[in-house]
Amino acid sequence: MFFHAFSSTKEFCVSTELLRNYTRLDKEEAFHDFKLLGDKGPQTQTSASFYDPKTKVLFYSQVNRNGVGCWNTEKPFTTDNNALVFSDPKFEFPNDLKVDSEGTLWFLVDKLPRFIYKGLDSSEVNYGIYSINTSEAVAGTVCA
Repeated sequence: MFFHAFSSTKEFCVSTELLRNYTRLDKEEAFHDFKLLGDKGPQTQTSASFYDPKTKVLFYSQVNRNGVGCWNTEKPFTTDNNALVFSDPKFEFPNDLKVDSEGTLWFLVDKLPRFIYKGLDSSEVNYGIYSINTSEAVAGTVCA
């Protein structure tokens, strides 16, 4: 399983076997099984990520870059192997994403930061749902 803290640019992993059998483990030593994969690079804080088994790519939101990033899990986890798939000001706060069984990446953007700091304008659309085929999304990137 891959995981990260929202405030961090680092990515971590742990075997799901450890999580499934946690009650039988020596909890004093279990922390050694949680591994640092590496750093995605500056301004790459992530709210959500999702693994696509078809492309073997981990997709993740890029909240500071108004977009979605990727990493091909068959390559080393380095900043050079993490790409920004797309970025656009209309993706103001990419909050969540998922890949469905047909290989479509769905991502939700919303204006949460505006809501927190100054309120929402009820006359505007304050969220969006976008989709793209995962193979198309990574075409031409280091994630392909």
